[in-house]
Amino acid sequence: MIPDKIILNEVGLREGFQNLRRAYSTELKLSVLDGLLQAGVRNIQLGSFVHPEILPQMADAEVFFHSAPQLDNVVYSAFILNEQGLRRAIDCSVKKVETSMSLHEGYGFKNTGMKSERAYEEMARLVHLAHRHDISIRVGLQCAWGVAEETAPGADIVLSCIEKLMTLDPDTICLADTAGLATPK
Repeated sequence: MIPDKIILNEVGLREGFQNLRRAYSTELKLSVLDGLLQAGVRNIQLGSFVHPEILPQMADAEVFFHSAPQLDNVVYSAFILNEQGLRRAIDCSVKKVETSMSLHEGYGFKNTGMKSERAYEEMARLVHLAHRHDISIRVGLQCAWGVAEETAPGADIVLSCIEKLMTLDPDTICLADTAGLATPK
């Protein structure tokens, strides 16, 4: 069945810039944002609130969020991994945040420093705190189609994790194709 509409969530300002070897200016990011807005993109993840020593490419997150033009028909979001990140988003009046945990224990620990159970507990705290501050929160499952060095998790594992996430009452649940393996066969 084809849906009536789709929502494009642009993540290049976070995902793209954080994967570059060096940090780029807020002015350049604002220029890219302007191009996205001119192209009609209306759901844009501006950046992530991660410690600047871990991700110096996002060290200007607060300045960038405060500098972005506030438009009625545009939703800006931020990626967060912990309560400190959410508190920074709250301080920037962000109305939508995204967080995620991995279905692959090794990847998850390498990416976030948390084992799966701790990541789930942190996610539960984030959903609760986001809702207390009237912030929409999307939770995601990284590596839903696997990682390069291992086979994909079975559908039963993915569904079980989705059911567990549903008990947290997030606004949205997202399956992430972290390794780019979701090609149909």
